[in-house]
Amino acid sequence: MKTFSLTLCLSMTVLFTACFPEEQARIVEEEVEKAESLDTFSIPTHIFKSDVTHQTLSTDELHASIQDYLNASADLDHVIAQFEHTLYAQDPLTTEETAKAVEVMTLLKENDENFSTYIESNTLPEGYGENVERIQQYMTGYHEYLASFHDSVNQFDQAMSDLLDGSIDLEALLFIDTVPSHVNGREQQKIETFLEEKGIETHLFD
Repeated sequence: MKTFSLTLCLSMTVLFTACFPEEQARIVEEEVEKAESLDTFSIPTHIFKSDVTHQTLSTDELHASIQDYLNASADLDHVIAQFEHTLYAQDPLTTEETAKAVEVMTLLKENDENFSTYIESNTLPEGYGENVERIQQYMTGYHEYLASFHDSVNQFDQAMSDLLDGSIDLEALLFIDTVPSHVNGREQQKIETFLEEKGIETHLFD
């Protein structure tokens, strides 16, 4: 899940290298080289949706649903990653770009909620419950963390300003939510193994 790992690390680095200008300058230069122009991006509009309820799902149907859900997440996460690169390169988002970022985060939330409702409203094939729940919790936890991170950026900017002014309260730097305990490399590997065993292909891991 390279996109996830890179975006999560980048999000944290955006905040915590602000205190180390030389290191920040080096990494900023790298991120500028990686960043793609936001003007070239159109927001993906497809997310997972299903009207199926109170049914016993077949394995083929569930596999297709998981694939659809994860691919929709991957497409949206790719756009979010580009916003992260732009922010880290110290190019402030325009009003239009900020609106796009909010739209993408909203779509990610809807995608997660739709899939959660789908698996809760239907009976999964035998032996699938634990792994499907792991996928849902991992993805939802990751996206909720991303949302909280973006909400924290403005707070961090103010805290850093106060730090430079010598008027900061230590607690002001402790507002950022921790990464959920179930969003980690071990859980990610379990998900990848499950998908491979079931032959469920997704470009989320590309």
